[in-house]
Amino acid sequence: MTEKNSIHYYSDTGDVILQAENTHFLVHKLNLSFASEFFNDLFTHGTPGSSTEAAVKTDSIVSSTETSSEIPIIMLNDENAKTIEDVLSFIYPNTFIRITWENVEEMLRLADKFFITKLTKTCESFLENDYNRNYLLSFQLADRYRLRKVFKESSKLVLDGMEEYRYSEHFQELSINTRMKMLDSGFRYYSGFGLLEQNNEMKKQLVVVQNTNRYFQDIFKSLNIYPQPRPSAFWEKFKSKIGDLEGRNSHISNGVQKFLGKFEPLEIISDGKMYLFIELD
Repeated sequence: MTEKNSIHYYSDTGDVILQAENTHFLVHKLNLSFASEFFNDLFTHGTPGSSTEAAVKTDSIVSSTETSSEIPIIMLNDENAKTIEDVLSFIYPNTFIRITWENVEEMLRLADKFFITKLTKTCESFLENDYNRNYLLSFQLADRYRLRKVFKESSKLVLDGMEEYRYSEHFQELSINTRMKMLDSGFRYYSGFGLLEQNNEMKKQLVVVQNTNRYFQDIFKSLNIYPQPRPSAFWEKFKSKIGDLEGRNSHISNGVQKFLGKFEPLEIISDGKMYLFIELD
């Protein structure tokens, strides 16, 4: 037996019913068409704009005036009523739903499934500003839905703990391309220590440390300890050894990054650290 949704059941003007589980949502084609490319194509051409399967049928219902009319029912297979209610609350101007860590994954999934661009952008904005609170999930979602900025920023924190993360079940949930990028970045960083120390060009470069001339490789040897530090921890020690990386020693900084990978600070969080990162193709 079906029931009417308590929020989105517009009995006076609704012209299409969405059914999720045993719940009916009597809503408006116009609202759905404006918000969703999927529903726009469905109502315009009778063909959804994605690979989503939606069974469409008509059913006689009794309107508020007690007259019989035929309103199409769109069966949303494999969706639960609560998530559909949340998406409709986002679409409709008279209701509001906040994107949180509890719903961002589901909202992104539905935004992708039904081609709701505004919802995707809203979730993306939430992650861009809050990714540090759950950077593993942020990284997974950015990989899955191609969120470039979130991917790059969260990758900095993920790569900083690469040795622990690569053996977790979450690592296997990433795309093959991203896993390869992470492994390549990790290998380059950890193998680069020895290569950098042996590089003849770098050996010739002098830096001033506490008013004493020392060869660069001597400084680097003092940092090349086992187990090798996280990238951000290495960079902090490295900076303390050679001083101002943005001044006359910037060429040393660039040389190090040729061997270990590029380093950048976090954009949102100002923690003063530098991190390795990867980017989407």
